[in-house]
Amino acid sequence: MSWSAGLLRIYGLPRAPCAEEGFTRLIHPDDRIRVETETAANLGSTAGSFQHGFRIVRPDGKVCFILDRGTIEREANGVMVVIRGFNVDLTNFSHLDRASIPGRAKMFQSASCPRMTAR
Repeated sequence: MSWSAGLLRIYGLPRAPCAEEGFTRLIHPDDRIRVETETAANLGSTAGSFQHGFRIVRPDGKVCFILDRGTIEREANGVMVVIRGFNVDLTNFSHLDRASIPGRAKMFQSASCPRMTAR
């Protein structure tokens, strides 16, 4: 896995996790099973892209709401070659009552993490 400096800031990490398990531990416990299930479904399908929202718990204990979007490059036989994507911290977006992620708008607004910006 390769993480940008901006992604490390969003997650509050000094360096990228060494494996997928390290990333999974950052996902809020109430969202973890859903995110693992969605990820497995996307990787096991022929999907060429993905999008989902979830909360993370940063090492400092702050909870942030993340939008994760990306593409999945596959070989002709459907085997995944590489995933490319980005995460956006939606924690402090004031317009989330109109967000297109059902049932999550109020959770976005109540999270306590300051908005992180990429440089």
